[in-house]
Amino acid sequence: MKFLFIPGFGKAGTTYLYGQLAKHSELFNLPHTKETGAFYRKIGREKYLENFLEQDENKTFIDGTAHYLVRNSTYVSNIKHALPNDDIRLLIGIRCPIRRAYSHYLYRLRTAWRIGVSAYPFHDPRILTHFLYPMRPLIAQTQHIFGSENVAGFSFEGGPVDVPQSFKTFLGLDDNWAVDPGGDRYDGGWAPEIYYDAKDALVVESAGSLYELPRRTLLISAGIESVLKFNFPAELGERLMRNSATWTRSFESRLLGDALSLALDDYAHAREMLGLAANDLMEPGTLSAKRPPALPLEIAKLLKPLGALQERFRHGYDAHAGLSLQTVSADVEAIRKEIDSHYAAISNDQDAGASEEAIKQQIFSLVEALDSAISIRGPDPDYVQEFILLCFVSGQGARAYQTLRDNPHYFALLDKQILLEKADYFRNQIGDGLHHRLMKLVETLQISPSI
Repeated sequence: MKFLFIPGFGKAGTTYLYGQLAKHSELFNLPHTKETGAFYRKIGREKYLENFLEQDENKTFIDGTAHYLVRNSTYVSNIKHALPNDDIRLLIGIRCPIRRAYSHYLYRLRTAWRIGVSAYPFHDPRILTHFLYPMRPLIAQTQHIFGSENVAGFSFEGGPVDVPQSFKTFLGLDDNWAVDPGGDRYDGGWAPEIYYDAKDALVVESAGSLYELPRRTLLISAGIESVLKFNFPAELGERLMRNSATWTRSFESRLLGDALSLALDDYAHAREMLGLAANDLMEPGTLSAKRPPALPLEIAKLLKPLGALQERFRHGYDAHAGLSLQTVSADVEAIRKEIDSHYAAISNDQDAGASEEAIKQQIFSLVEALDSAISIRGPDPDYVQEFILLCFVSGQGARAYQTLRDNPHYFALLDKQILLEKADYFRNQIGDGLHHRLMKLVETLQISPSI
């Protein structure tokens, strides 16, 4: 059987090349996923073939695992061990080592943001050497195992991307086949962003739109890997914020000094070993990460929209903008004091043995104050939860349901356990009918939108 591996190097265009080849399903047996990762350990031939959608002996099996070429590993040897008598070719992608290393670092941040629980700067030698290392020894090892005639290279730097004619013949591609340089390439080069504040709501921007992020809510803006967690633990959220500040969003390659020359020299020799033409590679200079793409719709719809940035900015030139901002700030403080005063009044009335009607009236006033606070401050989790609960306590269950219908993202702010406990606590005050409706609401939280 025939096999084609694209074993590395990571962030050198392996995914794009795989995608171009995978369009020819009449020529290739495609795996379930681009990167099978099968040879991270020793496995047998039959076990390996289970990774493919079909096993047509007239087609070439293609495996795009881009991390088989890493230091101190036996991954390439494992391929030969499992397929000792098969016809194997390897296409190795290479790229300016500094750019490739920094791109790989950003990719790691995007797909494994949980490393934010510890510091992760690119310039830390333990981290830098994980992404930046000599390529020649790994290429030499691969050529020794499979024969240099069976190992070729490709690069998206220095002209059109092509593969050797012998490989085209091996794969059954037309003689004039070439990689489409204008295809849909992955938009990389960006770093994720983390937002969290345990005390106040935040305004976040995504693709020109503004959203309000409730306090105690964690948002990790990372494209399709984005995460939204309501009522996130303060200690962990603050640790993520501290450590994400160590992420390297800009790196000056000149700081590597003489080591930069060594890396570029290694790259030049690697190109030669793989049969690629020499190119005049300039010093990479300053490498900078872009901002992440727009938030996925399923996350954006759970946040309160604040409009387009350009519109809000235009409003800032209104002659009364300063007065408006001062007024909003004063209103927020006034409502906070009003809410506290209503809570104090309810407590005093209960201690003084006031009538249920008087207490209910105070609760009704508190509901109005909470409603005003939410309209000005946005969906603060505490305010939303108290508002929904106290709507039921004051006999306004229909209002609570209507609010949730109008603002479905509020569901994600409700804490099921707290509502259960308080529903039982207030049962005598709200009566069995409203208590039943509140319990039905709590049951819906099991299927409410969440991330």
